[in-house]
Amino acid sequence: MRHGYFNNFKGANTVLLSGLYTEIADLNAQVRTFAQSERTEIALHDFATVSSRHPAHLILSKQPTSSAGFHWVCSIVELVTVQAKLSPLILGEPGHQYFDLVQADTQLMVSVGEYDDTWWLHHG
Repeated sequence: MRHGYFNNFKGANTVLLSGLYTEIADLNAQVRTFAQSERTEIALHDFATVSSRHPAHLILSKQPTSSAGFHWVCSIVELVTVQAKLSPLILGEPGHQYFDLVQADTQLMVSVGEYDDTWWLHHG
């Protein structure tokens, strides 16, 4: 999995998180495990290759916090909605889903089969 922050990416400030189908399936499982756990946040950038040209710290948290980085909120309440959006991405077809981040001017785009290593080499 790779991720980075892109200003005005397809018309919006975006944290792009892309990977293979198996990596997105692992992400889906991590999100589920996290939401059901006692943990309050995990650093998703620890599980992905962070773009050297467009670095971003992506944090999965159960509630908005003021700590540094981009925060994707997923508590047990949001879990059903998040999983409903992630699950189609692991079925073998290229695609993406958008998620809100705590920062009002930035979105998260989770993508599979659209941004390969060559794309990241040239753009990331």
